[in-house]
Amino acid sequence: MQKQFPWGVVLLLGGGFAMAAGVRASELSTLMAQTLSKLDYLPIWAIQLIAILVTMLVTNICSNTVTASIFIPIFSTMAQKVGIHPIGLMLPATLSSSFAFILPVGTASNTIAFSSGLINVSDMILSGIAMSLVTAISMLIYLATFVPYILPINDFPEWAAFTLNESFVENNNFINSP
Repeated sequence: MQKQFPWGVVLLLGGGFAMAAGVRASELSTLMAQTLSKLDYLPIWAIQLIAILVTMLVTNICSNTVTASIFIPIFSTMAQKVGIHPIGLMLPATLSSSFAFILPVGTASNTIAFSSGLINVSDMILSGIAMSLVTAISMLIYLATFVPYILPINDFPEWAAFTLNESFVENNNFINSP
C-alpha cells in the first residue's frame, strides 16, 4: 500500500495550500491587488483577459483550489478599486483556475496521466498552450455575451462602493468599519 499510494499528489496539494497561506500571511495578495489596480485605464475586457491569463498561469503550478483562494480576493479588491462589478473579475478568475492544461503539476489528474509514462512534458506543453488560448478566448466571448444577461456585471453595485479608508483588509477579506 505504501509503495503504491500516490504520495506525490498528496505533497503537491499540501504544498499548494501552504503557498496560499503564505501569500495571505505575507500580505502579498494585498500588494498584488494594489499593483493590478493601476491598470484601471484599460477597457474591462483587457482587465478580464489579464485576470484570466494570470490565473491560468498560476493554476498550472498550483492546484485550482489554491489558485482560486489566492486570486479571488485579489481580483475582488482590484475590481472595487477600479470600479468594476467584483463578479466581473471574480468569475473569470474562478473559472480559469480550472484551466490547468500545460504542466503535470496543474491538477491531480494531469499528474496521474503524466505518471503513467505515456505522455511527456513537451506533449503536455504544446497541447496545453493551444487549449489555454482557446479557453481564454472562449471565456472573453462568454463574459461579453452571455454573462451580462445572467448577472448584472455591467453595473457597479452600491455594496462594493466603499473606500479603503472605510475598511481594512484582514486575511484577504474586506471588513467594513463600524
